[in-house]
Amino acid sequence: MKPCLPPSWNDCFISKKFRGCFYNVHFTSSGKVTSITVNGEKHDIKKAIAPIENGQLNIEVMLG
Repeated sequence: MKPCLPPSWNDCFISKKFRGCFYNVHFTSSGKVTSITVNGEKHDIKKAIAPIENGQLNIEVMLG
């Protein structure tokens, strides 16, 4: 899978509740995933992001 944004978009934001956890995801730029931060901390782009029970994750996805 190769996520990307339409060429005319600079960024987009989505919110999703999954297994009691709110995911707030902000995608920036276009191209392949170059970095991910979760609640301000760098996250390995090859690892899954585990939900937090009754919590909230703020995720920044940088696309190159």
